[in-house]
Amino acid sequence: MIPAVLSLPSLPLDERRDLPDTAGIYFVMAGDTVLYVDQSVNLRQRWVAHHRLAQLNEHGGCHIAWMQVNDARLLDELERACVAHLSPLLNQAQPRASCAAQEDSSRGGSLTASADVTSARRGGIAVGA
Repeated sequence: MIPAVLSLPSLPLDERRDLPDTAGIYFVMAGDTVLYVDQSVNLRQRWVAHHRLAQLNEHGGCHIAWMQVNDARLLDELERACVAHLSPLLNQAQPRASCAAQEDSSRGGSLTASADVTSARRGGIAVGA
């Protein structure tokens, strides 16, 4: 379980059109397992037709958590740190229409970002100045 990620605002995958239209890092989760981490300058627009949607739907019950990032210049560095720390299953795999991968419940720990939290939107954590 990743407590810091679990405390982020999140939506069920089928409600992805309600994501904020801000820059951020997003985490796709099945239960408390992080399956995929990525970034976008516009979270809502990114999920209109995501290239991993079919793959994620196979897991069932997925939700998207996000961390708002006010300074888009920080996205690459924050994404790399999150992927390195969490080692999400689908960040290691090529996108495809089907996926028989299983959850890896052995990952644990906590996630911290070394950036100033400056504001919140819709309960999200905003990083950057």
